[in-house]
Amino acid sequence: MKAQESTKPWWLELPWLAGMSLVPAVMILQHWDPCDSTAAIASGSSVLHIALCLLIGFLVGLGVWLDRMWSPEPRPKGGSTAFTALAVICGLLIVWLGMATWHVAGRGNMRFAINGFWQWTSMLVWSISVGWMATRRGFSQLAVTLMMAIGVGILVYGFWEYSVIQPELRRALQRDPEGLFRREGIAIDSSASLLLADRIRSTEMRSIYALANSLGGVLACFWTMMFGCVMVRRSTPPDKRKEYGLTALCIVILAAIGLALLLTKSRTAWLAAAAGTIGVVGVCALERGQHGKRMLLKGLAIGLGFIVAVLVVVAWWDPLILTEAGKSLAYRFDYWRGAWELIAREPWFGFGVGNFQSTYLQVKVATAAESPADPHNFLLEVAHAGGVPLLLFLVIGIGASGYLAFDRNDLERPQASLSKVSKGMAFLFWGSAAVTVMGILVWSLFTASDQGLVGTLLAVAAAAAMAIAGSIWRPMTTSVHQL
Repeated sequence: MKAQESTKPWWLELPWLAGMSLVPAVMILQHWDPCDSTAAIASGSSVLHIALCLLIGFLVGLGVWLDRMWSPEPRPKGGSTAFTALAVICGLLIVWLGMATWHVAGRGNMRFAINGFWQWTSMLVWSISVGWMATRRGFSQLAVTLMMAIGVGILVYGFWEYSVIQPELRRALQRDPEGLFRREGIAIDSSASLLLADRIRSTEMRSIYALANSLGGVLACFWTMMFGCVMVRRSTPPDKRKEYGLTALCIVILAAIGLALLLTKSRTAWLAAAAGTIGVVGVCALERGQHGKRMLLKGLAIGLGFIVAVLVVVAWWDPLILTEAGKSLAYRFDYWRGAWELIAREPWFGFGVGNFQSTYLQVKVATAAESPADPHNFLLEVAHAGGVPLLLFLVIGIGASGYLAFDRNDLERPQASLSKVSKGMAFLFWGSAAVTVMGILVWSLFTASDQGLVGTLLAVAAAAAMAIAGSIWRPMTTSVHQL
């Protein structure tokens, strides 16, 4: 085996290395310039993200093809078959979404549907490409470290935005609203000015995102990662816990995430974080075998007590968050009912991506609060955009992904000779991240306000410190990867 691998020429690794060097740029840009609203996706604001994701998909596909053409070994079975099946399902998703987009012609906004098609296609290509790259030695460690660094940067900017930028904007709105709208390039008394005013008056933490719910969703994932790191470290035998400062750092970050989640006032994000916590406890309990039951019960009791404590704090801090929950849920039921009615009208091909708001007016009831840009449910949004078949393909794809996640022993790992170029891969990976961040800083010099520029510098510094810590303290990122 080793003799065969050593005979492979070095240029077989070039597509993989090129693709991996672009991954940091996409990971950073997806958060620094997030397209977290239907309007942004429909207008084509994510063209750079789309181009980079498709380029990465091409390079990974080329790398897989070269590996399989050059390798004299027969293809392994098991996980490889499941991964190939997942790639086929993603292909079917793209083909059916293309047919649904074509079906929009003369029935809806074709421009929105085309832009949404490329956005969704790039997301699928990105997902399957990162999955393939995760089989390469060392990539997962680098990716997890960067994810944690980005999370810390988002946190720092979020606290700066909440405590400095938001109060300054409120004072500016109260002092000179016309001047504020003029500086933002928004016409006075327009719908955009009303939206901006409502956004400034709101007291939710948003960080770099347009919506507090978007930040909440990211923080829920980051919470699960860091809580998993703490739990895996806690499950490590005492004689192997060498760096106690590492666990303390994870707990501090976890506390900051919890406070930020609270400030988003996103009930959905709180539920997601709770689900992630229960999932981590369950996985760790399963790993511990017979001792896991006691650990699971203890974890669930602590989690339940924590949830009760959060509810008490929220009820004291801002009772409207809880008292308005029923009204918000009633509004969502209106959106979901309308989405189901629309899906029943076009069950095969749907109405295209980005066309929910215009079609929802056909079924909107008098009690509905607004005409949302999406149904606030990604499964219904998929069925509305591409019909029930697209939703079925997605569910099957999620099932195949779950199989791969829980059956990694059989997963094919085409590793060629990356052990010889691991330093080169790390240099390309972090070099790409550094170049992307430098570009962001230069852009911010010309576009951001003084407070925004200071917040960006603080976020970059915190993210860089976290990246260095994650690279030095390998057990931290290893714990997340183990989970």
